[in-house]
Amino acid sequence: MPTSPLIPDLAEQAPPGPLLLAFSGGLDSSLLLQLLVEAGLGPRLRVVHINHQLQPDSANWAAHCEQRVAGWLCHSGWSR
Repeated sequence: MPTSPLIPDLAEQAPPGPLLLAFSGGLDSSLLLQLLVEAGLGPRLRVVHINHQLQPDSANWAAHCEQRVAGWLCHSGWSR
């Protein structure tokens, strides 16, 4: 897979310090997570998913999010 031209821009334009990503587990936040990690920002990245328990399947969706993030080099937090 070719490298995205966005990766150097993300690395250069990221503010100093920790970065926080609100992670829904959907396409947009999954792609953003991948781009941030590929830009070398994974060690500074904090990924957060909040399970509001508004859907009957929300626990499964939260587990899906945990699995998606587990393979990346970043910190995560989960609210149940």
